Amino acid sequence: MCLFKAKKKCGLHVCNAVLVTCDKAYANVVKTDKTVLWHNKIGHMSAKGLNILKKHAILSDSDVHDDLPFCDTCVLGKQHKVSFPTPTPANVSKDILEYVHMDVWGPASVSTHSGAVYFLSIIDDFSRKV
Repeated sequence: MCLFKAKKKCGLHVCNAVLVTCDKAYANVVKTDKTVLWHNKIGHMSAKGLNILKKHAILSDSDVHDDLPFCDTCVLGKQHKVSFPTPTPANVSKDILEYVHMDVWGPASVSTHSGAVYFLSIIDDFSRKV
């Protein structure tokens, strides 16, 4: 059943919707596993940590079971970031604007009010001013 239609104007969907009321309302509810729910709520805690909370009666037996499914967020959060190498003495600046880092980003899909689509960042190595 179609409830409303929308037209795209200037990048926004504008709809002229009429509120449909009826005596019965239905909702599609997806039942989420309580172990996964607690895993997400407590900062992606491991199954071992959840079992410790269950042992101390902070979580009930019905809330947590031993089987925790694969979590993409946990894998992404545990990836190591490569650190920058320590600067060699030739690259250490001793005065302002002696050594600068620059980066150009763009073109952006949406331009600024003045029509710019590129972004230039300049960082002074000595003062770290941007």
